[in-house]
Order: sequence, then structure tokens, then C-alpha cells
Amino acid sequence: MVRQRFLNLVFLGLAHLVCPAAAARAVYVSADGSCRTLGGNQGSFDEHWQLTGSDCASLCTLAGEVCVAYEHGSFKTYTRCKLHKVPITHTLPLPGASCHVKDMPKLRDAFQIPSDPPSPRRLAPPASPLPAPPPLPAPPPPAVKLRSCPTAAAVSGGDCSR
Repeated sequence: MVRQRFLNLVFLGLAHLVCPAAAARAVYVSADGSCRTLGGNQGSFDEHWQLTGSDCASLCTLAGEVCVAYEHGSFKTYTRCKLHKVPITHTLPLPGASCHVKDMPKLRDAFQIPSDPPSPRRLAPPASPLPAPPPLPAPPPPAVKLRSCPTAAAVSGGDCSR
């Protein structure tokens, strides 16, 4: 794991030498949760461990058009960076994770931020092929509790409540 972190940092350092302004050009649309593609899948991505959020963003930016989004998450003592290669359509709630999609028209249009109002062309629920069920019947009237009274008390007009 230390070796992987070292290799990631070396790559970041060399990439900044080759293209130092690349990180300044990228803008991302962000949402809480894990990145998901159409159909609820994770899509295709490269995974790196123990990177900071800014290192993860730099890797995605420097990857150019190959990386369309990145996901960064902190889980206990570990951090994970996913560099996504397939357009992201939505997020799945996952504590500690955040999804960042490059702010480009085709990617932004596909991305459904959870606070956005639902749109018919974005993740609309399928029309139900079944008809609506019939209404439930009215409940029966409450049962009346009858008291039994000895015949002698009833005849004499006495009180049956005892």
C-alpha cells in the first residue's frame, strides 16, 4: 500500500511537470454518495487507495477525456479514489463518499444530482402495465355488545347491570 501511494505521488508529480495548468482547468459538479452509471452500475473505473481528495481530482483532470468523473471516499483509516471512464447518471447514498463529474455539457446533462427535481428523461420510473387495484370495501359497523339479564329481573323492571 505504501508503494502504491508512492507511485501515485510520483505520477502526480511528473504529470504536473508535463501539464502544470491542467488541474486549474477542470471544474466538477459534485454530489454526496457513490457514483453510479445508467442502470445503477458502478461502470468502468481505475481504483487508487490512500490518496487525498485533491490528489484524486488531479489524477482525473490529468487523465483528460478518459476520466469523466472521480469518486473519493474515506472509510475508517482508508481512502479510496475511483477514476470513472463511463458517464455517471446518479449517486447511491454511501456515507463518507462523494461523486464529482466533469462539468462538460454531455456529462452534466446525464448526471442527476439528488436535489434536482425529477425530469421525465432522467431516471423516470417505468409506467406500470397493471391497472390500479379496486378500492377496499367499507369496514363493517361496530359490533354491539348485548347484556344478558336474568328473566326475573327483566320482567320486574329490575337493574340487569349487576
